[in-house]
Amino acid sequence: MNINEEITRLERMSIMGGNKWTDFFKSEDELIESLKNINLDFFDFKITNTPLIYCGVKGFGYIIPFSEQVKKGEGLTKKQMTQAKRLACQIKLAEVKSNDYFKNRI
Repeated sequence: MNINEEITRLERMSIMGGNKWTDFFKSEDELIESLKNINLDFFDFKITNTPLIYCGVKGFGYIIPFSEQVKKGEGLTKKQMTQAKRLACQIKLAEVKSNDYFKNRI
């Protein structure tokens, strides 16, 4: 599956809802790794010239600080992990979109 098909699939799953976090990740560790892999520059207006509301990722207000926290080597609290599981589709979408954005601009 190419990157555009993956993004389209995740966006459709996001719209339909009713997905479990285990539809996207096999374990909590894999979810944490996905948070670590998000390129936060994708959410920086100065770099991408795209306002946050147009990045196509819902819940970025949670995803950005969670990603920053795990990148510093800090774990997520139980409540944060619960919220991250609720945002599993969006976390996967943020990972795919953010890395694809910069890969295609090099």
